[in-house]
Amino acid sequence: MARLPHILILLAFVQSCQLKGQQEENINGEKLLEEIRDLKVQLVDYHSGLYWFTSDREFEENFGKLEATVADGMDLPGYYREISEFIGTIHCGHTRVRVPGDLRDYVEREGKLMPFSVVIRSGQVFIDKIFGNNELKRGDKILEVNGMPIESVLTTLRNRLPGDGYIKTGKDNLLKHSWPFQYAFLVDHKAETFELKLTDETGARSVEIAGITYVELQEFSKTTSISDNPLLELNYEHSTSTAIIRIRTFSSGSLSGYREFLEESFTGINELEMKNVILDLRGNGGGRDEYGALLVSYFADRPFGYFESIEVTDRYEGYGGVISENGKRWVTAHSGLSIQQPAERRFKGDAYVIIDGGCFSTCGDVASVMKINRFATLVGEETGGGAYGNTSGNSGTFVGKHTGLRISIPYWKYSTANIPDSLHGRGVIPDYPLESTYRSLEKDVFMDFVIEKLIEKN
Repeated sequence: MARLPHILILLAFVQSCQLKGQQEENINGEKLLEEIRDLKVQLVDYHSGLYWFTSDREFEENFGKLEATVADGMDLPGYYREISEFIGTIHCGHTRVRVPGDLRDYVEREGKLMPFSVVIRSGQVFIDKIFGNNELKRGDKILEVNGMPIESVLTTLRNRLPGDGYIKTGKDNLLKHSWPFQYAFLVDHKAETFELKLTDETGARSVEIAGITYVELQEFSKTTSISDNPLLELNYEHSTSTAIIRIRTFSSGSLSGYREFLEESFTGINELEMKNVILDLRGNGGGRDEYGALLVSYFADRPFGYFESIEVTDRYEGYGGVISENGKRWVTAHSGLSIQQPAERRFKGDAYVIIDGGCFSTCGDVASVMKINRFATLVGEETGGGAYGNTSGNSGTFVGKHTGLRISIPYWKYSTANIPDSLHGRGVIPDYPLESTYRSLEKDVFMDFVIEKLIEKN
């Protein structure tokens, strides 16, 4: 029995070598070509928004570049990055490449990660939360990472992350919450130390810092996690006669009592005769369509359109009461296609909605309909979800026959009602665009702005 620890150490070493071998093994080019051609067929047959932002000619050109890149074969991390960049050219935030299991396992068990998170402001990257390293300070602006200009790092990451249209805020919001992982998965999973060129108000400096393990990062992250915050929240600021509603998701799988929360909240708001409501939707990644339309109804002063249409491809055979008309196929059995009515207990005062790059999918729909109908004043930054709609809803998953790579393919192309062509490819632009700087990382700039507006009004 005394030899057991040595056996365990040996097994761990063998497993480590297997992980490294699996993710570094070169995959035959012919197999990769076969796999991506299968992917192309699935995209063309079922992705109803495939040519929304990329013409068929551009799609073919991008696919040709991918073919040329993988033709000689490559390892799994490289293949994942190239596929991610190709998928990025579709400009659909719901078309996502899942991180391969072997790569994720390697990063989580053997990899070293940057010991900090970041915020991105006007294309500049600043260190935000620091995980156990005293050579860094919050607000340091990053100029280089391991000799690579930060502009190149950021461009590479943005190109390989999913996002709607031409919107950058959604990708930057994702990087804010997962910078160490995205850098490892999409840029360099082998780096163990990070040579950073930084600058602050005193000038530029260079530091070399050691990476930390996945376990260490998880431990540090627990102290800054917001996961314990309630998904639905109502508070009152009586000095300004304001109710503050926080909704962090529209996911029916995560929420309990959503309809009851809205009914009880607006009943109370009206009984207390609140003059203002602040609806904070920051970081809400979306969810159920009906939940979004229901929320808007509590601010609507007249009937309103929610979705203009939902289009599917010729090969789609799923649910939705699909009909053919004018050479295209349309979903008809969806409540969001009907004219929506104001809620009985709707709010009749002044409403403000706080949005950011984390507002995606259904949350983008809500913000878009609220703004186009002038049901509220919007404050913050451009949403990560398209103002024009998105391709999502019913969807499937492509699984590569040789690599097991999994890619989600959405089937329904939603168009938001009454949206002008000028918003094509853009998120919802707030009435009051704001951007916090690295000097205000500790402050809630967006909420402070709205409260100050209310104080001025009173």
